[in-house]
Amino acid sequence: MAQYNIVLFLSILCPLTGAAQDYIPVSVCPPGAREWQFEADRKKCQQPTPDYLCAAIENWPGHFGEICTKFGLSPSGTCVVLNNLTHNVDSVPCNAKERCPEKPYSPKELYKWPVCFGDFYGKDRTTPSQIETKLQEMTTSIVMEQEAMSGDIWLIIVIIMATLIGSLLVVFILDKQFNWGLMDRFRSRVRGRDIAHFITCVTLVFSTCLNRVFCTFKH
Repeated sequence: MAQYNIVLFLSILCPLTGAAQDYIPVSVCPPGAREWQFEADRKKCQQPTPDYLCAAIENWPGHFGEICTKFGLSPSGTCVVLNNLTHNVDSVPCNAKERCPEKPYSPKELYKWPVCFGDFYGKDRTTPSQIETKLQEMTTSIVMEQEAMSGDIWLIIVIIMATLIGSLLVVFILDKQFNWGLMDRFRSRVRGRDIAHFITCVTLVFSTCLNRVFCTFKH
């Protein structure tokens, strides 16, 4: 008896995550054992998903679908449903006032609990429109964050460029005032091809700095 309880407990813990093989929307699910077997024979499910299942679409009362899957046990107090996004097998709490499953059961006997084909969610049910609204809000939030990050990056670029230009201007003024001769030595060394080489090097260094700033904010 103890060994049986352990096996039962482990079976309940196993999640119902069978892949949504051969999903087809249907208008109604089989109401009894004979009709269930008839539909199972018609669908002809095979390995590795040999079990026929017809269930309600999660959070969408009045909509149903059938798939081929592989059964485990569903815990008591829950209803087997098909996920409204992936159509995979799922098990959600039954909040109906009565006739919820009172013991662990196999999804192939789901027809024994007609409440699981209705609106058993209670007041906490999330409708498809609410799910769509949440997805839109998340997308809008991500776009706004990306736009704000882009604005910050350009602000940093402007600050860096202004700092470089300001620094060069200060050096130029001080060189003129104190006769350091920096500009004369610069002109004597940077001529002809060297000017193009110097510009290329400065551009490469500046581009590398900007790329590092962008990567830092991106991560």
